[in-house]
Amino acid sequence: MQIVTLLIVALVYLSEDAARWWPWPIDLTLNERLLAALLGPVALIGLVLAAMRLCRRRMDRRGSWRAALLADRFMTAGMWLSLALHAFNIAALDLHGAIRTKLGDWVIVDEAIAMLPPLAILLGAWWAYYPINRRLREASLIRHLDAGRTIYPIWTRREYVVSQSRLHFGLVLLPAMLIMGWAEGIDFFWRHSVSEEVAPWWRHAALGLGVAAIFLFAPTFMTRIWDTQPLSEGELRDRLEQLCARHGVRVRRLLVWNTHGGMINGAVMGLLGRLRYVLLTDALLDAMTTRQVEAVMAHEIGHARRHHLPWLAVCLLAILSSVTLLTTLAVRGVDAVANPRPSRVEVISARNARIEPAPRSRQSPLSPLDAGAKGDWLEPVGLVTTVLISLGVFGFTSRRFERQADTFAVQHLSGMTRDDGRERVITAEAAEAMSDALQVVAELNHIPITRRSWRHGSIRWRQDYLRTLIGRRCNDVPIDRQMRVLKALAAAALIASLALTWWIDGFG
Repeated sequence: MQIVTLLIVALVYLSEDAARWWPWPIDLTLNERLLAALLGPVALIGLVLAAMRLCRRRMDRRGSWRAALLADRFMTAGMWLSLALHAFNIAALDLHGAIRTKLGDWVIVDEAIAMLPPLAILLGAWWAYYPINRRLREASLIRHLDAGRTIYPIWTRREYVVSQSRLHFGLVLLPAMLIMGWAEGIDFFWRHSVSEEVAPWWRHAALGLGVAAIFLFAPTFMTRIWDTQPLSEGELRDRLEQLCARHGVRVRRLLVWNTHGGMINGAVMGLLGRLRYVLLTDALLDAMTTRQVEAVMAHEIGHARRHHLPWLAVCLLAILSSVTLLTTLAVRGVDAVANPRPSRVEVISARNARIEPAPRSRQSPLSPLDAGAKGDWLEPVGLVTTVLISLGVFGFTSRRFERQADTFAVQHLSGMTRDDGRERVITAEAAEAMSDALQVVAELNHIPITRRSWRHGSIRWRQDYLRTLIGRRCNDVPIDRQMRVLKALAAAALIASLALTWWIDGFG
């Protein structure tokens, strides 16, 4: 879900290029484009409502579990269709340009309005999915009563939609909008208030400082957006605080994430100890044993102990810069073959005949091809290729980070500490505790254990891996060696790609 939200923002950011790349002009007036951009989301929301109603009827009449799985697939399809429709609105209808024509170029306002259609589709999809979620919650009540778990009031449709919005939009959309607004504000200020004598690097420095501040303080306002409260004092809190101290990880606060029993999850947020929070949902604390809660907490602390957040940023930048460099060079190579430069003989002959050779646009080696050139189609193809390859590589990388966090959890449960030099062995009990915690997460979140996740992998894939660790020494597991190699490669790729980009841009 987060990747869909991120791509919605990215399409608005690239709206000017996307509109220029669209190969089939659509002859509509400004008002007609705005109306068409509204009708598409309305039609898609109606389609999702009809699909969810069909699934709900099958569940009511037959008690079909397959109907619930089908509804989940319809939700996923609806999200990706909303993204496709958003791309059409931005590229073909030039929705962002139409909004700017109507309202003017206000900082972040026109961008926010351009994002409303796909976000409205997502809200409509959650509204339509609510009856399915309610039936799944009702079906699990007997099992929860038999297990002696806390029974939460089933939230209303409005509460469900608001909760999903706060979860998904708060995690990605709000930080992305803040960064986009800061960048646009810097550009506006620079155009209207800065003297030409001021060095342009000040603009980049201001942009970098703003983005860094947003990332550093994002956890603080995220805990305000989500419904959180401090974990109450007691044996569990003491045990979790000892876990943090045992591994030298500083945490500002342990928080309970109130979800009305609707989600079992944990999260760690924050790069610095003074601004780092660990969140555990209410349902997780109620449904899991103390040992399983400790396993989930150790997984989250593993992310901080292994410095996953900054290294994920390094990996993402390395992937984007490297793939962008390679695809851009490939695009330029194809363009050079399709549009060859005049040969030296042709240039000399043209000079002798006092005829200038046909000019060929000179571009920076790493800049997009000019609009109107014969290779117009190469730029969007290169961009799409860059995005797809980057998403695939980043997904693989992210799953390795999750695997190392799972490994850290079983290392902790097997007795490993930060300063313990003894060669402890990963126990079967530790591996099973983490595996059982993952199983509870899957069951109570109604997630099939075989369902793949772009960033985390499937539950079964993670469980099968954990069992392979039994009997291994804590300080000698393959994933730790692999991650050291991966981090070194990411750092080297980032430095090399940036240096090569600078060299080509300066001397090419």
